[in-house]
Amino acid sequence: RLALNARMGLRGAQAAQWTFALPLAAPVANEDALGDLQALAQQQRLDLAAARREVELLDQALTLVRRWRLLGNVEIGAERERETDGNTLRGPTLALALPLFDQGQAAIARAEARLEQGRAALARLELDIDNDVSLGVDRVAALRRIAEDYRAALIPQREAVVARQSERLNYMLIGAFELLLAKQQEYDAYQGYLESVRDYWQARVALARAVGTRLPSDALPPHPVLDLDSVLRPATDGGHDAHQGHGGGAASNDDQGSHAGHDMSGHDMSTHGKPQRDRSDGETGGDEHKGHDAAGAHGKTGDAAEQHDPGRHDAGRQPHDHSGHGGHDTDDDEHPAQENQP
Repeated sequence: RLALNARMGLRGAQAAQWTFALPLAAPVANEDALGDLQALAQQQRLDLAAARREVELLDQALTLVRRWRLLGNVEIGAERERETDGNTLRGPTLALALPLFDQGQAAIARAEARLEQGRAALARLELDIDNDVSLGVDRVAALRRIAEDYRAALIPQREAVVARQSERLNYMLIGAFELLLAKQQEYDAYQGYLESVRDYWQARVALARAVGTRLPSDALPPHPVLDLDSVLRPATDGGHDAHQGHGGGAASNDDQGSHAGHDMSGHDMSTHGKPQRDRSDGETGGDEHKGHDAAGAHGKTGDAAEQHDPGRHDAGRQPHDHSGHGGHDTDDDEHPAQENQP
């Protein structure tokens, strides 16, 4: 802002008053051709016009030197002289240089050298302008391709990676940090896209400066504006949004109990392949399994049936809550007969 104020010649209160909104637009639909821009630069560059005018003046100076080369120094004046008899003589004087030895060869050579220097400077400036325009066109095209690669290839790939990582997290194949890393790389792709579009427009400004005027493509209809709402759009993957419980969300079970963390409803947690009945009365924590006595299924061999008290647990084992898991939630207090599986 200070640099812009210095360019505009503002300071004090005037420098703090101005505001502007400059949205970041998408790249133009059609770029200008190189030949058209080079021809336009040859017509619009002011320094090139000044160099051409200087060459014209030097050419006129050489013509004048050649025309008047035989005419040397000319002195015109007046003279007054008093004689001895008291009379005074007055009259004009004229002095001419006869070109016997000096016929203006040095002046002609000097004028020709200056003209050649002017023409060489003009040719160098024309070459620099053509090269600058060509380089600017190539830089704009390269940055346009980079932005297009971000938009059409890298960003969709990063979004697909996040969606697949979310599905893997749902099946507990990876941890939360792997998903966070994929999401960070997705936001890095968004940032890289915005920066590439910014560099693209800066390259177009440099190209317009090389041409000496606005680019013809700037006169086209306004380009769509990029904003964070369109780039950083929310994820629409059904597999990720349907997984409630990620990010601290609550998962509702059949018994209205709230599980913090992952929603495991629908996952079969049975170790014997047979449904087990338990009773859920109230809200439970993440991994608490009520009424499931682990020793009852493995401790005795040959028992035909066994009853489980929800309040009784086996020798110091922490209770585990299977309420809300598919195939586990019933209203009876007793489990059916279980046979010991080898």
